[in-house]
Amino acid sequence: MKTKEKKLVLDGWMAVVWSSMWRLLLLCGCMEILLVAIMRPPEGYTYVGYLRTFLLVPLLVQTVVVLILRLLVTKLYKQAENRWVMLLSLLLVNVFVGSIAAVYTSVSLIPVMLVLPVVMISAYKKQWLIRVQIALTVGCYIIDRLVFLPRVVYRLKTTALVDIIVFLTLMLAFAAIEEQVRKSSLQQDIQIWKDSLTNLYNHEAFYEELEFRMKNFEENHEVFSIMIADIDNFKKVNDTYGHAYGDEVIRMIAQIMEQNKGSKGFVARYGGEEFAMIFPKKAIQEAVLAADNIRREFASRTLESKDGPKSFTISIGVAEYDHTYRTASAFFEEADQALYKAKATGKNKVCCNTK
Repeated sequence: MKTKEKKLVLDGWMAVVWSSMWRLLLLCGCMEILLVAIMRPPEGYTYVGYLRTFLLVPLLVQTVVVLILRLLVTKLYKQAENRWVMLLSLLLVNVFVGSIAAVYTSVSLIPVMLVLPVVMISAYKKQWLIRVQIALTVGCYIIDRLVFLPRVVYRLKTTALVDIIVFLTLMLAFAAIEEQVRKSSLQQDIQIWKDSLTNLYNHEAFYEELEFRMKNFEENHEVFSIMIADIDNFKKVNDTYGHAYGDEVIRMIAQIMEQNKGSKGFVARYGGEEFAMIFPKKAIQEAVLAADNIRREFASRTLESKDGPKSFTISIGVAEYDHTYRTASAFFEEADQALYKAKATGKNKVCCNTK
């Protein structure tokens, strides 16, 4: 797995853990307050001791677990190996649910809480962690049933209302975790196709979209055009003003292209200072006009530098997909050749693949 994909997996897992756990803290806290309010203190317990055992201590443990997870999310995971960070997160989640099961072990539905970490399995994306979690869940349940339950000296009286409260809490907890896992998976899928500097789509996403448009042409004969743009003399910009300044120039053209792509257009950072755009349903004449609007707007913008306001130019190649090409790369080469022509004949212009 590539470094970027590894980071996305870790970020996604941590996002699921953190987003889920603070919701669980609220849900379980409310459940514990309601249970303590409804049930009576066991024989031999003072009311203060009852509150301390069944509310304050478990809530304190759960809050500390969530705070540690927060520290892990914001600080520690950047300095640690993925394996250990994810394992520590998993253990903390089990401590959270285990603290509830251990205290309320005599309440019939409470042991189901131990299954909550398993709901996060699809966010792990690590086979060994899935096995570890299953082993932990089974182990925790066995310990709860064979150790905690026989030794409990207090028997909280379960009623229909208590079962309803626990059931609703479990239902909401499962739903909250599942929603976070779903959102995280969608976000990871999106980010894998995005360029981190500009938030435009990347090289891989562009080719996916291009192949889709080519297939659509074969089925519906829907003509479209593409353009590839390259910032002129960009190496000199980096050499003179530094890479951070060059990044600002890249963000500026990315913003202009995003604003000019239209409602159904597709724009991507192809690589470095190169950008690509797809114009659905646009023949070459319309695409050239759209590309020239982008070129002129970019040339009119300025960016402050150590030498005062600076403006930049861009060269663009445009190609129309009006007949079937063998591959996406073969068609892209048409726009690339037009870009080369624009560069070779003076730069800061738009050229196309028609004569």
